[in-house]
Amino acid sequence: MDHTYNALSSSKVGAAVQVGMVKGDVHVTTGGPEFMVPHQLPPPTRHFVGRQAELDFLTGLVEGEDGDVPAICVMDGPPGVGKTALAVHWAHSIRNRFPDGQIYVDLRGFDGRRTPVEPDDAARIVLEALVDPRSVPLKPDSRIARLRSLLHGRRVLLLLDDARGSHQVEAVLPGAPGCFTLITSRERLDGLIGRYGARRRNLAVLTRAESRRLISSYVGSRQMTRDESSVTALIQRCAGLPMALSVVAARAALEETSLQSLVHDLDAGRSALDALWLGGERESDVRLAFSSSFVSLPGDLSSAFRALVLHPGRDIDVAAAAAVIRVPIDVAKRRLGELVRRNMVLPTAPARFGLHDLIRTFGLEHTGRGGFRRRALRALLNHYLHVAHRADRWINPHRRPLELARCARPELLPEIGGYDDALRVFGTEYDNLIAATRLAGREGWDDYAWQLPWTLSNYAYLTARWTDWVLTHEQAVSAVRRSRSASVEARIRQSLGRAYNELGEFDKARGEYEAALLFDDDLSGKANALNGLAGVHVRAGVLSSAIECGERALTLYCELDDDVGQASTLNLLGRACAGSEPRRAIEYHEQALRLFEQVGDDYGRAQSTGALGAALAAAGRHEDAAEQLRASVELHRAVGNQRLEANTSRHLAEVLSVLGRQQEASELAQRAARLLGAADAGQGAAEISSGGRSVAPGEDSSPPSR
Repeated sequence: MDHTYNALSSSKVGAAVQVGMVKGDVHVTTGGPEFMVPHQLPPPTRHFVGRQAELDFLTGLVEGEDGDVPAICVMDGPPGVGKTALAVHWAHSIRNRFPDGQIYVDLRGFDGRRTPVEPDDAARIVLEALVDPRSVPLKPDSRIARLRSLLHGRRVLLLLDDARGSHQVEAVLPGAPGCFTLITSRERLDGLIGRYGARRRNLAVLTRAESRRLISSYVGSRQMTRDESSVTALIQRCAGLPMALSVVAARAALEETSLQSLVHDLDAGRSALDALWLGGERESDVRLAFSSSFVSLPGDLSSAFRALVLHPGRDIDVAAAAAVIRVPIDVAKRRLGELVRRNMVLPTAPARFGLHDLIRTFGLEHTGRGGFRRRALRALLNHYLHVAHRADRWINPHRRPLELARCARPELLPEIGGYDDALRVFGTEYDNLIAATRLAGREGWDDYAWQLPWTLSNYAYLTARWTDWVLTHEQAVSAVRRSRSASVEARIRQSLGRAYNELGEFDKARGEYEAALLFDDDLSGKANALNGLAGVHVRAGVLSSAIECGERALTLYCELDDDVGQASTLNLLGRACAGSEPRRAIEYHEQALRLFEQVGDDYGRAQSTGALGAALAAAGRHEDAAEQLRASVELHRAVGNQRLEANTSRHLAEVLSVLGRQQEASELAQRAARLLGAADAGQGAAEISSGGRSVAPGEDSSPPSR
């Protein structure tokens, strides 16, 4: 028998009949094409800016596609960060690499108006993009099987937007390589990463430069140039969130509103979110975008989120989070991890977390001012006070004890094994402690409002944060006055006087110390106030008054058998008589040094050796002076006082220059300049130079806060 073979090949197949012999009529009914090539991408926005690193990352995944497994990428980030805009923009740029089509599905995971797409329906929607809807199987399992068969061997781009969870997209994933699936979500889809090896990219807010370009794309460069200060303010208020920036920029363009008036709108309303909405456009309502994420939180996460937004600082560690959430630390870790997965909280450093400013604003709207808020804040302030107090006792163990309320959660306090640990704790938490101090003042919690500044004063001294010191202590004085505690007010006024003295505001400093003398009936307090007055008079150049106050303070310290107080005052007396009686000045400083060495006070030793070196240099004993100044430099470095290390290094360089050791002097002077430059960068030049003038070795020999 002869055999006949026919072949038919096409990407679109209609009806086909193959027969060897036909008897009678043949009726052929044609169906729709078996496979259609979809082009479903939404139009891209013309206001897209930046994101080059993310675009390159996605393109790199396509170009480096593994030939054995289907490529999947999850792009997650907080609401309003521009995930959809980025995904659509990139998909258009890459569409020619997917000749078999590009499919877009809005999964409505966090729509806020419509219910999320069910997983079975997601598979149906994708199938209907590829074949005649009438041929889509009714059974879910059959749909998935049909979809994967259709995608096998083809190059299709699937953009699955706004997924609520891994389960919502699993039915849609291709089963073989060739296709690329990009999924956007407000949540980190761990299931896809773990089970299918999906790549992940978290989308951050725009940089300042990108934010400027986005605003300019709406209003034009001319308006940007006319009102630079308002542009800067808008970028700051919107904190790099593309949705918020787009709303304010669109308002400026559509309503012909000045950028300055938009800044006013953001600041004038009950909340900045009031101004971040284009009337009638729900898709441009920032508050609604946040709300749809918030309402999806289960009860325990909702409570944790509402507590965390109360934190007044830029970021929070796990221990402080456990305090404000009021749960055990292991529970706090789990809840923070889940909030991070949902992009409601962002990791800022290992074991530290923060919130976007506008998300915090939204959260505060849902926290209220009731018992929940007060309990959370009191727990946080209690924690921070005891953290600061524990660290402060290592920095200055010689100051008078402070009676605090009981620590509510001692298990949350950091382990501090020494001076360096204490400095690290303060260095990490300082901004949060300052923010907590301001919070206590606003809330009228007077004990915290003065105790927190008191515990911060020694670290503020070491790091030359004079302005912070003054502002927090001015608040503390007001708080103490309300509590009518004269002895506490005296202590705070002494500390405030020291801060004014460091800033060179000598009249204010004298006023605070003299007020402290009137308020404090305690001999130790009076001695400290007289010591402080002596220091003010030395700096102001009123040396006779400095000697008078210093001698009175020394008498009281001797009665109290207070070695540290005696040593500090001896240093002040040495400085006061250095010009008129250099030998006596040297004797004072040597006595002070011996006392500081006896009690093991490295801070005091650093001051005394510096003061002694200066006195020896003034007396012409330059070799001895160099020895003492070098020891002072090392001690200042050990106690972490970069400012005085630099100033003492500079004086040592001058002495070495007199001795003819020019190269060593030059190297030391350069190091001093670098140290002061670093300090200027961290604190601001006005705060480093102690009232605009150079600080001599030993000039800060009175205790920073006792």
